[in-house]
Amino acid sequence: MKTRLLKRLREEARMRYPSMLLREFALSLGYSYPQANKYICRKQRIYIFRRVAELKHKNAKKYNYND
Repeated sequence: MKTRLLKRLREEARMRYPSMLLREFALSLGYSYPQANKYICRKQRIYIFRRVAELKHKNAKKYNYND
């Protein structure tokens, strides 16, 4: 994957799932601090994977690779 794209998607994930707010939410639910960090990273990673899949599908559709 291209570095610029990955950097952009990481930044999108950080904006979409701000760590401070999610950490406070997870801590209020009873998560420990390391568990809260894992929860945040998991949410951001899932977002990045979903966006990559969307972009690949969009690109494949654009060039008709699915024929």
